[in-house]
Amino acid sequence: MLIQQPTAELLEQELKWDSVFAYDTEGFGPESLLGRTSDREVVLRRDVEAALRRLNPGLPDDAYHDALAQVTADDRTKTLLQVNKEKYRLLRDGVPVKYRDEAGRMTDRRLKLVDFDDPANPKKNRFLVVRELWVKGDTYRRRPDVLGYVNGLPLVFIELKRYDQHIDKAFKQNYSDYKDTIPHLFHWNALILLSNGVDAKYGSITSIMEHFSRWKRQKEEDPEPTADQPLLPLLLRGMLNKEALLDLVENFILFDRTEGELQKIVARNHQYLGVNQVIGKLLSKEPGMQAEVEAGRLGVFWHTQGSGKSYSMIFLTEKTHRKISAKYTFVVMTDRNELDEQIFGTYTGCGAATNKKAKAMDGKAPDRFTLIRRAQVEWMKETEICVVVSPEQGEVAEFRKWELDIVPHREKMVHRDLNLEFKKPEHPFRVVIVCAMWLTGYDVKCLATLYLDKPMKGHTLMQAIARVNRVGGGKKNGLIIDYNGMLKSLRKALATFAQGDRKGSDQDILRDDTEAVAEYGQSIRAAQDFLTGCGFNLDELIAANGFDKQAMILRGVNTVCETDERRKTFEVMADDIAARFRGIFPNPGLYAYDEQENAIAAIYNRLQESKESPDVSEMLQALYAVIDTAVTTDTLTVNEPPVRYELTKIDISRLQAEFERTCPNIKMLNLREKIEKRLEAMIARNPTRVDLYERYQEIVAEYNKEYNKDKDAVEVQKVFDLLQKDTQTRPERERIKEVAKELLDKLLSDKLQIDHWREKATAQAQVKAEIIKHLFVNLPETGYAEHEISARADLVFAHLYQTCAGTMAFHQ
Repeated sequence: MLIQQPTAELLEQELKWDSVFAYDTEGFGPESLLGRTSDREVVLRRDVEAALRRLNPGLPDDAYHDALAQVTADDRTKTLLQVNKEKYRLLRDGVPVKYRDEAGRMTDRRLKLVDFDDPANPKKNRFLVVRELWVKGDTYRRRPDVLGYVNGLPLVFIELKRYDQHIDKAFKQNYSDYKDTIPHLFHWNALILLSNGVDAKYGSITSIMEHFSRWKRQKEEDPEPTADQPLLPLLLRGMLNKEALLDLVENFILFDRTEGELQKIVARNHQYLGVNQVIGKLLSKEPGMQAEVEAGRLGVFWHTQGSGKSYSMIFLTEKTHRKISAKYTFVVMTDRNELDEQIFGTYTGCGAATNKKAKAMDGKAPDRFTLIRRAQVEWMKETEICVVVSPEQGEVAEFRKWELDIVPHREKMVHRDLNLEFKKPEHPFRVVIVCAMWLTGYDVKCLATLYLDKPMKGHTLMQAIARVNRVGGGKKNGLIIDYNGMLKSLRKALATFAQGDRKGSDQDILRDDTEAVAEYGQSIRAAQDFLTGCGFNLDELIAANGFDKQAMILRGVNTVCETDERRKTFEVMADDIAARFRGIFPNPGLYAYDEQENAIAAIYNRLQESKESPDVSEMLQALYAVIDTAVTTDTLTVNEPPVRYELTKIDISRLQAEFERTCPNIKMLNLREKIEKRLEAMIARNPTRVDLYERYQEIVAEYNKEYNKDKDAVEVQKVFDLLQKDTQTRPERERIKEVAKELLDKLLSDKLQIDHWREKATAQAQVKAEIIKHLFVNLPETGYAEHEISARADLVFAHLYQTCAGTMAFHQ
């Protein structure tokens, strides 16, 4: 892959990593390139043992061998995450061994695997980037793009896609497969990095794609990257410089069981920078900063909701204890009981505090609905609504004024864990009415809508509206419905807390809905005009019903896929429409565009389906048939010189006919992407193959030129190609072309007009009989035996059947 080399070069040249290209050049054995004994090994035993001896000198050989055995152990009774957690403890805290010292006394000691205190010292740690290393699992063999090793341990996994492919593909198609097929590669993993060279994200082995993050700044004061600035170099420089990587590994990884299921957490960019700023100020020798610290003014670490303040607290306290002094005592003060519970729960869930309030779990799995279709009214009947408010004297009588019995709600708060229940998407408790509780410090990833009917301002308002901004489970943003008219207060709060670098500017963050709806309508019209320019009428799709609508959707997909540029342009337009819709839903102004939006979304969704799982098996079978009939073998005598064939004389028209006969545009584009990716890889390894790539481009251009001809002539050409023979004269070929045109005209005006002819055996027999009759009467008398005419009649019939001729007229 073309972007692998720049990635390796940046790590090698700028960040001073050693670099190895292992693809099919590695070999095995103690003296081989990496010292592996087989392709199943992912830990570089030679480097690990060298590091153990280098960082823990003067011990008996048994101590090193014991430590190495623990490093390479693979306990198959445990899950990948369980093994990863155990290996992480060995990495951070050292490998426990027992040995007898020189005096014969039994000694316990933890052996260092890496030196966290002097990370960049080449005499302590070896950083190695390995490209395209073959790794064997129980059944499958895979070759990851880039692996980052520290002292022989594979701590970093990097998957790279082409710049024009979405980064999600690296997660779905490659990384997920590697976890299934070669899971032992991730036993020691600390970071998963995914990139297409432009966008770049990172996460842990438990992160879903929505929880992968970007690394945008090297320092707190750095500006946000511009829209045209590639993020991969920023991520590599920020996370994989030697000091930062080992800092992240040692101090910014947690294993959290707060929400029941164990999760591996890696700090986000702002958490890493913020915590290290606090640590830096605490250790600063600068007199001014020392004076501020002594006066108790360490600084303000500001978080908005959902940005991980609980984790930041743990990262800060744990790093302080580990790197500065264990004598520090931290006091966490909150202004809400629920926030106190949340932070304490996170500390205990991460093992950073003693849990004195542990509750037994019955191990029951929540009820799950197996029916895919369930009426919305049934869902609403099952929905539970609770009132969650602080208790007060006389509350029963107070609530009775509003004809509300508060006692059942108070009983729920006392006898149930409503806090936890509301966080579960599958739980029927889906609507809660609150006053002050749960408005700050209460994180619910699945919370989608917040109704406001209480006057608020300043940071309280900011905290309240931030309840719905957690990303997860496909949710990208939340909806806030204001019954109190707090727009003025919100503008003031945003100006104070959310402007960032825009402070002092006159730009208004909030936009008027009327303007947004107008822009949404403009994006709809732009997409409709684009489709019209491509030859597709969106109004016809809107008006169609039943099977006709399905056929129109497929035709729309095929239309936008006639070229790469068309498809990409349409996808950008459709994504823009969807984003604008989400931003202003449920504004009534959207209703005017429902039909157009639904039609555009139908084409887009069908296009994505086709891209995810292209089926080219039929086309490949047809190509195999062409090759079987076109390629013969001759015996080569000893003295006969080998025959050289000129690739430029290949009959492209015949291949073109097979492509057009069996493969719609979406399959063609997917196949082209695979071919181009393969050719790019070949050229990267061997630049002399560029002539092959140029010839491929010529073939594609020739194909596109022919494809854009008049559709009637193309269909005639298809039938002509099925009928012609290589030995025929020019007049005979012209006659065969006339026969093909006459046959198509006759069928289109008669037999192919039978409704659903492909589904009726009698109609199929009539079509086939008409083809045979026409060919026997009109093909040139010389050159065609009876069995050849029958065979070609079968080919023509198969072509008409597969291309749905008669249901989609050629004269469009």
